[in-house]
Amino acid sequence: MRGEHLAINEVATNEVATNEVNDPEEIQDRQEVNDPRALEAVTQRYQEAENRGVFESLNDYIGRDSETGELIRTPEGEHYLQQVVTDTQGDVYTFYPENINPVIVAAAMARLSRCPHDMRNLILKEFSLQEGKEEDVLRRVVTQYGDDSVAQLHGGLPVVVENASNLLTKQLEWPRIGAYLEQSTRYIYFDQKVDGKYRYHTPDHLPEELRDSYEETMDDLFDSYSDIVRAMYDYYAAQSDTPEAERDNAWWMAIRGKACDAARSLLPVATTATVGISSPAQSIDNLIMQLRSHDLPEMQEAGDQILEEVRKTSAIFFERTDMENRGEAITDHRRHSRQAMRQLGRAALRSYEQQETANTVDMVDYYPANEHDMVPYLLYTHAPAGLSLEDIARQVSEWSEEEQAAVLDVYAGERGNRRHKPGRAFEHAGYVFDVVCDYGAFRDLHRHRMVDGMEWQNLSPMLGHDIPEDIQAAGMAETYQAALDARRELYGQLMDAGYEQEAQYATLMGDKMRWKMEVNARAAFHLIELRTQPAGHPSYRRIANAMHEKISSVHPKIGELMIFVNQTDDDPAISREQQLRRIQAKARQLGLSEEDILIEE
Repeated sequence: MRGEHLAINEVATNEVATNEVNDPEEIQDRQEVNDPRALEAVTQRYQEAENRGVFESLNDYIGRDSETGELIRTPEGEHYLQQVVTDTQGDVYTFYPENINPVIVAAAMARLSRCPHDMRNLILKEFSLQEGKEEDVLRRVVTQYGDDSVAQLHGGLPVVVENASNLLTKQLEWPRIGAYLEQSTRYIYFDQKVDGKYRYHTPDHLPEELRDSYEETMDDLFDSYSDIVRAMYDYYAAQSDTPEAERDNAWWMAIRGKACDAARSLLPVATTATVGISSPAQSIDNLIMQLRSHDLPEMQEAGDQILEEVRKTSAIFFERTDMENRGEAITDHRRHSRQAMRQLGRAALRSYEQQETANTVDMVDYYPANEHDMVPYLLYTHAPAGLSLEDIARQVSEWSEEEQAAVLDVYAGERGNRRHKPGRAFEHAGYVFDVVCDYGAFRDLHRHRMVDGMEWQNLSPMLGHDIPEDIQAAGMAETYQAALDARRELYGQLMDAGYEQEAQYATLMGDKMRWKMEVNARAAFHLIELRTQPAGHPSYRRIANAMHEKISSVHPKIGELMIFVNQTDDDPAISREQQLRRIQAKARQLGLSEEDILIEE
């Protein structure tokens, strides 16, 4: 009876909370609430720009500083935002679903990867005046980014985190269940300043002298990145044999992307970006506890801020997140277990001096020993009713190898494209990889969360850093090397001062690191065939091709069935240009202009 009584009380509480959230008067009250200080700050900045004659209006809600290019909200734009987001100024916010169409939120998140702006400003600039035109907006975004990105981001609880370091971004994208999109280092110039400052995270708790050294080095790194990314843009344009008359918007965007690819390895891990998240409330709850258990203050603060914002729209699902005997107990357990394991690992394992090493992809384990051992699993759901797995295996053992191999062929089917994947029985084969690669490549592969045990070691410059060949060919190697020396010195300063976790901020995207994962054969089809496509970054394409080679060496039939693995050494810029031209053609078919699709920032 006591348990029944508690359950009834919980249902009653849920009903009360739900009624409060959906009560029309409550919604109306919230719509009329403004943040006077935020509105005052926005108005002051807007008026200053107007008085200086540098405000260039883009629409009623937002404009641009004609000197710096920074976006400036109007008072009307700030008022609009206060009706649709839970915080117009802070780094974390979600959306009031009754005041903004979820389609617009999903479309804006999908747009993030190519846009350097705060997502709230992006909404004002491109989506705020689209009421009643949601279908047109969706068509435009789907045409540019594909339906996968938008579909994944539509339907969950949306959360946006601005100014997240590239350590925090990987923690935000840690849960398996959820959709994520972040500003891409492959498409956006990260040398654009906001309020006169480069976009990087500084740990607030560093001593003043160390903090000054940290920021001075970061500024130097971004100066070097800026010099190099612009130089590479000019270099690739000069190297191209495309006639001047044919150098259209698609061509220039492809050249820009190639320059970003070459220079991104110099970006520090402290570089900040915006991350859009769309997940079930339970997954967000788990993410918050994971962040709050972390050693770094940036992660802990992000967890606290996410909890504060989601409670403004979905409080009922987060009542227990920081409850002492529920969520807080889970958070403490994770923190204490991790700290205990770190102490054990340091005490029990001998350490070796880390030395520079080549990029490697090692398969350290796989199963089954013979890929034909999968055949009973492939036949299981198609066998006569009542036949056990053991019975099927006994019969299959009497077949020839050719007959068993034929079952794998039939099960995989006639694959028309890489989206035609084998069924779930292929999950009975798996592979464990231990990888050394640059952090930038890991960031791209980390998106594949339908794997097991994806974990990585602390970042450091000790495993080495390969200067891209094109950087050397363009005559920028000296500038690049000076930046490498500066980051190593800062890393050493942080380590010597006892800031082992914070020292990771001083590493670069191109610094090598070690990580591992276990992936089943079915998931490997998706990962490898997607990440070897011509438009992909060369660094992760090499890793995916190496994984395919390793799989083929132990399970040749499975490797053979991965028919959409691209093993050619295509130029990503050419592939991107071809991709953009396909988008242009599709846009014309849909009656959209090129300006609607190929948005240049």
